[in-house]
Amino acid sequence: MKEISEAFLNLTLWMSYGDFMSELLNRISEFLFSDMSTISVFESDKNMRFVSWKGFEDLGNFLFRPKKIPVKGRVFYEEVLSGVRKFFGEKASNFLWSRGLDKSKTVMLGPIHSDRVPTGIVLLGYRDDRVITKKMLRDFRIFRSYASMFITLKKAQERERNYQKGVITMMTSLLEMRDPYTLGHSTRVASMAANLARFMGFDRERIDRVYWAGIVHDIGKMGIPESILLKAGSLTEDEFEVVKTHPALSESALSNFSWLDDLKPIVRHHHERWDGTGYPDGISGEDIPLESRIISVVDAYDAMTSDRIYRKALSIQEAERELLDGAGSQFDPYVVRMFLKLLKSRG
Repeated sequence: MKEISEAFLNLTLWMSYGDFMSELLNRISEFLFSDMSTISVFESDKNMRFVSWKGFEDLGNFLFRPKKIPVKGRVFYEEVLSGVRKFFGEKASNFLWSRGLDKSKTVMLGPIHSDRVPTGIVLLGYRDDRVITKKMLRDFRIFRSYASMFITLKKAQERERNYQKGVITMMTSLLEMRDPYTLGHSTRVASMAANLARFMGFDRERIDRVYWAGIVHDIGKMGIPESILLKAGSLTEDEFEVVKTHPALSESALSNFSWLDDLKPIVRHHHERWDGTGYPDGISGEDIPLESRIISVVDAYDAMTSDRIYRKALSIQEAERELLDGAGSQFDPYVVRMFLKLLKSRG
């Protein structure tokens, strides 16, 4: 048991679902010396898909309906294909057979459960007539229990996140209700920033991070008095100093949501300038997180093209010229260039 626990060091809830399953399979395969292996999980109530595999040809996005989920670890020495068919069904078994299962002489199968409901199947294949000991079956069960715990906790974590996302969205809406001129601003910034991140080649997880940073970037303005926030005329120097606290206030507000820790530096630095004269920390150039530089450009563009209490909206052409004029001083020139390309590509 100690060796298995050590095998699971560094496997945490903070890993993505795909990364966890991939690393889990690596460790099961190494610990139980299998030649090939796969984990399949339910994609919906009826269909399963392979989420991780070793020793097989690419299993891609193949979907199948299992015939029966094995209740315990099962071992097949003879007739590997017919044994697997009992659980995966003919279509999936033939698919695995054509992708490398035909080289196996011994197979172990076992279920993964979440809240006592079958959610997946682990398959281990051996090219020889492997003697499966009681210890191997016990260890196989323990490994699957780790996967079951991870899935169960991930589901609970996701429910909590969905609740917290609802709270954050509500807070953003309350902020925008204070100032009808900024209604929809955070959502527009989030959407445009995510599109720009995608256009710049970010991966899915990073795009999601940029989106949520856009949603919450101004949430600290809840702490700015309405007499300043809604002032129609120019702000005094002291009033502007108060406004400049909102990025740090936004960062502080996110401290109540541990899963948003990655957003805190993005939100804190979205008013920094490329030339180092921004706030709150006066950092410059590439010391500013790239995600913050994206939010900065998109935030400015949306502000310029929207009516505000102190001025009418600029035209798109005028806003684009302002971005070009600010490239290299206020904004990252590369981000400005990519944003204008994105706007042009969308007409």
